[in-house]
Amino acid sequence: MTRRASALARVLVLLTVPSACSDAVVVDRGKVEIDPPAVYGVWWSEVEDCSGIGGDFDGVRWFAVYGFADGSGILGQWNERREITVRSDVWLDRDVVRHEVLHDLLRGDRLHQRSEWTTCGIDTGVDTG
Repeated sequence: MTRRASALARVLVLLTVPSACSDAVVVDRGKVEIDPPAVYGVWWSEVEDCSGIGGDFDGVRWFAVYGFADGSGILGQWNERREITVRSDVWLDRDVVRHEVLHDLLRGDRLHQRSEWTTCGIDTGVDTG
């Protein structure tokens, strides 16, 4: 088991899964960098295909977090530094990860106004940030 995977295993906890979207970068509790599992590359390609927007998967840094300090129930978050943070209880949830991937490909769109959200069938209520 890699050091990152071991760190992730330490933070895996079942939490409630409310949804919220946030534009603010919040302080994270238990944030650890992870090597993205292979399925993230598959989901990335799906989002590139449906959106028609290419991106650099290898340019993203991935993190898992026990929870977001603001207590908002955010499931994941993308930021301009191209960091995607996903709560540890949903880090393998296709919808959550694809949502954050589209934020990266769009370089933001916090308000989910671009047509790619609908084109890709990505729930804008399952957010993240």
